[in-house]
Amino acid sequence: MGLCHCCLKETERDFCSACSKALFGVSNFDAHLDYNAPQLAFAPDGSVKRISISGVQTKFSARVDNKKW
Repeated sequence: MGLCHCCLKETERDFCSACSKALFGVSNFDAHLDYNAPQLAFAPDGSVKRISISGVQTKFSARVDNKKW
């Protein structure tokens, strides 16, 4: 069991059903891709393809008051 990436409630998916519905319009959205990197790296003829997938990084909001964090 993990945490919803939006509201941090415990869930078995990447997003709880309420957040999934609000963000993506479906109640069971998962953020996992249905393929792996080796499948993408080679074309059917065996030649090497190049791919780039942007990374996901944890971010947080910050507010500066009186020039202090």
